[in-house]
Amino acid sequence: MHRAVNEDTLILTDEAGEEILRLKETLSDDVFELTATGRIFGEAMLELEDELMAAVISGRSILLDFTNVVSISSEVLDVILAAQQRVEKNDRLRFTLRGLRKKITELFHDTGFDQLINIE
Repeated sequence: MHRAVNEDTLILTDEAGEEILRLKETLSDDVFELTATGRIFGEAMLELEDELMAAVISGRSILLDFTNVVSISSEVLDVILAAQQRVEKNDRLRFTLRGLRKKITELFHDTGFDQLINIE
């Protein structure tokens, strides 16, 4: 897997150069928005975890946008839950996940994670 950073965007590609995951950061005074595009599994999941932990450290609320995510591994659920739990230790901060496609929404529902994670 190849990793490239272009300003505020991390791009992961496979050996053939096909894009696997794109993570774009947008910062405001009180919100760290992370927009994901592509598929999240294996090494891409580890990159998402690193980006979410950086967002947690920023001390801002986190908005994780999955509108353009087509598939995830089930391990991603644990990564998201861990980030939410760290953010919400601070009563003034929120963690929000938005833009889930039907297939991903079903994974959250089937595992019960839709009851644990704040989903818009």
